[in-house]
Amino acid sequence: EGVSSTGYDKNTLGKQTVTVTYEGQTTTFEVTVVARMVADGYKNEYFVGDAFDASQGKLKITRDDATAFTVNLNSDLVTIEPFDSSKAGQTSVKAVYNDGKGTVYEAELKVTVYPIGQVTFTKPSKTVYSSHDTELSLAGGYFTVKAEGSDLSNYVPLTLSMVSGFDP
Repeated sequence: EGVSSTGYDKNTLGKQTVTVTYEGQTTTFEVTVVARMVADGYKNEYFVGDAFDASQGKLKITRDDATAFTVNLNSDLVTIEPFDSSKAGQTSVKAVYNDGKGTVYEAELKVTVYPIGQVTFTKPSKTVYSSHDTELSLAGGYFTVKAEGSDLSNYVPLTLSMVSGFDP
């Protein structure tokens, strides 16, 4: 009772100067507020219709004692909330860490979804077949898909499921 403090905001990250006053005496000290959980190295650009890729990225989690550890996004302890890439624009994905012992933390992963801008086709290396050829070779064939308004591009190799009409 009789102690007052100012300058601390748990919702503002970074260094803060806290002022403590008691019976007319004042002192200050510095604290640093860090995020509980931060995502890093994750894929943050997608095409409309893409699924979230949890194979890349890590979560840096800071404990109450200020020590930190990292967990891969594709860890069994991390769930990714549904990702809506149905329309272009800025959006976010929620990653939830749950250690199974009652500790649950959440982080928001900011991503951008782009519309498809241009698709180019590169034909397979082999385009001439003899009567004894019985299999289609798609080696060297691919699509290049580029995003509208970004340098994002995907290389999509041809697969047999994409092709019809070959009759040896």
